[in-house]
Amino acid sequence: MRFLLTGDWHITDSTPKNRIDNYPEALFNKINWILETADRYNATVLQPGDLFDSPKISFDLFVKVFNLLTITPLNFIAVAGQHDLRYHTSIENSPIFALHQVSALHLLMGNSYCRHCTGAGWGEGIPKPTYNDDYPKILLTHRMIVDDKLWAEQEGHTFARNLLRKTEYDIIVSGDNHKFFIEEYKGKYLFNMGSLMRSNIGQIEHQPKVVIFNTNDKSYEVLDVPIESAEKVFRLEKVEKQKEADEKIKAFVEGLQEDREIGLDFESNILSAIVKNKVSESIKRIILKAMEE
Repeated sequence: MRFLLTGDWHITDSTPKNRIDNYPEALFNKINWILETADRYNATVLQPGDLFDSPKISFDLFVKVFNLLTITPLNFIAVAGQHDLRYHTSIENSPIFALHQVSALHLLMGNSYCRHCTGAGWGEGIPKPTYNDDYPKILLTHRMIVDDKLWAEQEGHTFARNLLRKTEYDIIVSGDNHKFFIEEYKGKYLFNMGSLMRSNIGQIEHQPKVVIFNTNDKSYEVLDVPIESAEKVFRLEKVEKQKEADEKIKAFVEGLQEDREIGLDFESNILSAIVKNKVSESIKRIILKAMEE
């Protein structure tokens, strides 16, 4: 049996800040490509949550997604991510649950399983596999799994290798972390599929991918999802401004580490407070921009 593994789609009809192309059109072009690829390989699609960017979507958008998922007789299995859920907790009255109700996809809830895939969506614990035959045991989950910390102070994550050590699953497909990586441990694999779209300038070098996994021999093939160049989709002048802001912060931190004398002027005091209080990157940039003005 073949599975097509994909990541967080974050379906929306809005265009993120700093994208200059027709973002919804680019998104649905990629979804079409994925579904056509799954059909070509005769593969079941495994989607690890955050199918939608928000549970509050228009009826038009819901109909468009429904039509896409039902135009071919594909098997499509998913779990819910926090972006799919109302208030990040409630599955009822959500678009992904409605798609499940009308059989456009099979939503794994409450640690249920289908086609030897067990689901553990956002906020759900990981159960033991409920089947004991020789078929590879597959876990589809939405939780923050990393190969390395995304930033030094990151908390609330699980290391991929530790998860592979502790669980009985042969294959784990995970979402939430928008970085693509593959971890292998003693013949077991974790595929963190990353995001389908480059929704912010921090992802300017991100290459979306899918994986075709063959359970017969545990072989897999990694395919790049077609994308446009960064110049065609991003407002690149914003990238340069962000780099300048990041370099200012980095230089100041290095100055503190080297015990350089820094004057007690207003700007230095602000930068010192930023470092001391571990202010988030987004807030840092707002403060620096205000100081420049």
